[in-house]
Amino acid sequence: MPVEEAEQHHRGIRRHTLGQAGRTHRGDQATYPAHPAVDAFFEQLGGALPVAGEAAFDVFSALTGTLTTHYAYLAALTSWAAGHGIPADDAEHYVRGLFQAVGRALGDETRSLRQLAADHETPKGNNERIRTTWFDHTNAATLDSALDGLLTDLRSRQDPSTGSATE
Repeated sequence: MPVEEAEQHHRGIRRHTLGQAGRTHRGDQATYPAHPAVDAFFEQLGGALPVAGEAAFDVFSALTGTLTTHYAYLAALTSWAAGHGIPADDAEHYVRGLFQAVGRALGDETRSLRQLAADHETPKGNNERIRTTWFDHTNAATLDSALDGLLTDLRSRQDPSTGSATE
């Protein structure tokens, strides 16, 4: 069943709109409320994650708002390398390879995200230095604040006819 048909047939079911990322999305698709036909449809696309309530669904919606920031971060790394004399194509190829490896490591769900970070970090090494000097408590708090602001907006922009956040 196509997404549009699933949405039409099951009014009131919410799912995330992931844009371009949704076309290749291989992970779980958060849905609310749970519905057997809709959840079965998303299982075929990579997985369904029926969530318990609208508040939880909104949190997952906020998390999807970080996708383009991740790509912008990778582009910034590439630009930084190019600014230091590395040909832009080489820099992009290298950064893509690094983060494709990260993607593969994420597939190991026996290790928490904190464990994966520790696995890739040498005490007093390059990774620890960037993590502790750039992604410090202040930056983590700024990220929390940005996500909290998005969550507030998501909860205030509900379409009363469908219960879905407006895009």
